Amino acid sequence: MERLCRSRGRRPGALLVLAGLLVLSAHSAVAGPTERVQAKRMHDRLVGVPPAEAVLSSMEASLVANDPIAAAYTAMNEHLKAAQAWEHCVKTDPMNPRVWLWQVHAGDSLLKAGEREQAYLWLQQAKLAAPNASEVKALEAAIAAAHD
Repeated sequence: MERLCRSRGRRPGALLVLAGLLVLSAHSAVAGPTERVQAKRMHDRLVGVPPAEAVLSSMEASLVANDPIAAAYTAMNEHLKAAQAWEHCVKTDPMNPRVWLWQVHAGDSLLKAGEREQAYLWLQQAKLAAPNASEVKALEAAIAAAHD
């Protein structure tokens, strides 16, 4: 353990490299025009008609999260499979700071598939990490509306 601490002290450049990697990874988590164009092109190829705005936004979020499988399932209206793809993201990278958003997407996909109870469980997980996020509040409202 002491050896690890000493080696850190000798490598001040390592901190700069780490900071650079964090900036790059944060940049890749933000949607840009590339993901939107890619989502539209993917939808057009899979379905053959232009996507609705909500579908396009959901597909774009999947691509930003580096989950083209969920994007494809969303385009094809395969909500259970999209939810499974989001669940895979959560399980493979549980320490990601945006995992709560993936949980929201999983819950949203399950709700669209008619699985309200399962969607609620994903909502509860997302609320633990980001109780005041607008996406969490929107899913909560959608689940409540589905109950009525």
